[in-house]
Amino acid sequence: TGSIDKRHQFHRRNLGNGRKDCFRRGTFCSKEVAILDVKMLASLKGKNVFLTGATGGIGRELAYQFARSGCNLFLTGRDRERLSDLVDEIVSIDKHYGTTGFQAGDLENTQDVLSLVEGANNCLGKIDILVNCAGSFIVKPLFESSLDDFDMSFNVNVRAPFLFSREFAKSMSKSGWGRIINIGSS
Repeated sequence: TGSIDKRHQFHRRNLGNGRKDCFRRGTFCSKEVAILDVKMLASLKGKNVFLTGATGGIGRELAYQFARSGCNLFLTGRDRERLSDLVDEIVSIDKHYGTTGFQAGDLENTQDVLSLVEGANNCLGKIDILVNCAGSFIVKPLFESSLDDFDMSFNVNVRAPFLFSREFAKSMSKSGWGRIINIGSS
């Protein structure tokens, strides 16, 4: 498991007006994501967001979107250095006062998953929005896949999101507000 890094100041990314080019020629353009409605983003100011897969293409852009909306962030991924670089990028772009924390962890490992939950709760107090964006996909024919391949894929794509949802739904229920977003891609 990784240690928690909490930074109190980070910056927003200005995505500009490139929405028309996001899905050109049927491909996903990760530089400018128009996933979230601008009005909805404005209403999220001050919300605490837990984001898995933050160093991947979709996760990275979501981190920027939530940061520019004024959310506090807890970012997760497997690689601590890439997480730290992402936070540095967010910090260097545009001044924003919020809290961001990050912790590396392996979603195949239940203890790492529970450590991430604890780290997020210690960093932000509670989570309002959970975004399960991490994913693992085995790229080989089914008849060549092993039970270990299946277990790894199941743990990352099903067990970890279940555990995060179960743990963070408790505080969401108590507060009377919360959102759980599950994203899958290949």
